[in-house]
Amino acid sequence: MINWSEKFNALPDDVRRIGAGLEAHLRIQHLNFEKDRLKKNYERSLREINAHITNCKEWLKRLESEHNAATAEGSIP
Repeated sequence: MINWSEKFNALPDDVRRIGAGLEAHLRIQHLNFEKDRLKKNYERSLREINAHITNCKEWLKRLESEHNAATAEGSIP
C-alpha cells in the first residue's frame, strides 16, 4: 500500500503549499455546491409548507362562511 502522506511530505515546501491550496479551493467549491443544494431543498420545502398553510386558512374561511350563512338562515340554532 502506498503511503501518500509520506510521499506528500517528501515534496518541496512550495509544491506542498500549492497542493494544499488546491485542495482547500476544491473543498470550498464542494461546500458551496452542497450549500446551494440545501438552499434549493429548503426553499422548495418552505414553498410547500406555505402553500399548505394557505390552503388550511382558505378552508377555515369557507367553513366559517358556511357556518355564518347557516346561522343567518336559522338552520343552526
